Amino acid sequence: MSKCEGLESANDCRGKVCGARNGSEKRSPKEKAIVDLLENDLFEISNCVKLVWPLTGIVANIPTRPEDNGQYVGEISESEVRDEFITRGINCIQVEEVRGRVRGRLGTALVKFNKSWRGLYDILSFETAYEEDRRRKEEWLAETDSVHKKSGLYTWIAKEDDYNLGNEIRARLQEIGDLKTPGEIADHEVRKKDKLASSLTRIVVVKNENLKKMELKYGASSISLKKLKEERDKIYQAENEEIKKIQSRERDHLERILHHQRKLKSEFEFRKMEHKSQWKEFKRRKEESESERKRLAVATTHLRACYLQLAANLKKQKADEKFSRMIDDQRENFERKALEFEKTVDKMHSLELEAEQLIKALQNVSIQAKIGVKRIGEVDLKPILEVMKRKYDEEEAEVRALEFCSTWQEHVEDQSWYPFKFMNVKGKNKEFIDEGDKKLKSLRMDLGQEVYEAVKTALIEMKEYNPNDREIISELWNFEAGRKASLGEGIAFMLKKTQG
Repeated sequence: MSKCEGLESANDCRGKVCGARNGSEKRSPKEKAIVDLLENDLFEISNCVKLVWPLTGIVANIPTRPEDNGQYVGEISESEVRDEFITRGINCIQVEEVRGRVRGRLGTALVKFNKSWRGLYDILSFETAYEEDRRRKEEWLAETDSVHKKSGLYTWIAKEDDYNLGNEIRARLQEIGDLKTPGEIADHEVRKKDKLASSLTRIVVVKNENLKKMELKYGASSISLKKLKEERDKIYQAENEEIKKIQSRERDHLERILHHQRKLKSEFEFRKMEHKSQWKEFKRRKEESESERKRLAVATTHLRACYLQLAANLKKQKADEKFSRMIDDQRENFERKALEFEKTVDKMHSLELEAEQLIKALQNVSIQAKIGVKRIGEVDLKPILEVMKRKYDEEEAEVRALEFCSTWQEHVEDQSWYPFKFMNVKGKNKEFIDEGDKKLKSLRMDLGQEVYEAVKTALIEMKEYNPNDREIISELWNFEAGRKASLGEGIAFMLKKTQG
């Protein structure tokens, strides 16, 4: 059978390739270059040949060496062979070395290419890359008969004669593919492209129809969605505004509650200190009263003992009537004085109780009254409140003033703080307020002279009237004269007030 028997003529193959070119006006420049190469170069290989499909090349003379077991192994790997092709600009997808059952590696490999126009271009480049070095199939067949073989690779395209050759290469080629002419390959590519184009066209038509339907549906939905969105935004806006109003009201209410709590706490602390001072004053006066009562009882007991002793002595002298009468007179006189003394003690106790009651009665009397109760050593709240009113609103000022007054009252009663110093006045050492004291200087700088004078007055009173305990005491006070008031002045004032 001739080489071209049963096959298409070269002109028919050329026509199919040209038809592929003319029917693909929209191909990329790279694809057009491939068609030109096929049109101009493919048919120069043979007037009409069959190639192994998928496109496969053969590379021979891969260096091998024998092992002790008689098997041959490659001196370079398949990947190294592929790397050499890449350096020559040849793009292949795989290099597969052919092996024999007895010999092992035969030094021959199959080179696989893409099943596309690009694969046709790459396999032609594969064959022509070694033409200048005269390392084609013809040179390899001649070389096999030579005693001294040259080193280096030989390459050619796997065709019909390789496919039908009786060796390991034929067996592997028949396993991986079959034979096709270039025209059949071109027809295959054209059909594949046309089929793909037709499929894509149908997909585009369906997509366009779906797109139109979706546009119509979207138009109606968009209007409805826009209205819903506007209504939703209005609802959200109204809800947000209502939430803000509620939060604002709750915040204001909470602030008022907290402010009221702070005020109550300050008033409680202030009243607590006031009651503490009153309780201490009551205990002090009670202790003084008990001490005076005990002293008077001891004095009474002593007087009675003296009387009994005197009476015993006088009994021994009963013989003397004159002396006896004198003794009787003295006894009567003594008994009368003892009775007067007991009445005086009872009267003093009664006066103390009346004084305590009078102080309690006068505690609610206005400070403008002539006679009243003065809390000795207490820091005056009035100047502090006036200063706070300049800085805060009236309600906040009251809280701040109470807190500040309570703090400085604790300082005044603190026995560890002694802001006094001695000064020589006319040869005598006298104590005065130490105006250089850090606390007092800071007080004057922060709140002014009036508040400083109020604290200074409380310190001086505490030192004069209760220096040991450093606690507030309540006293009847003549505010007009600026001194302690007598019990008589207090009673006269209360009688006058009652009659008025």
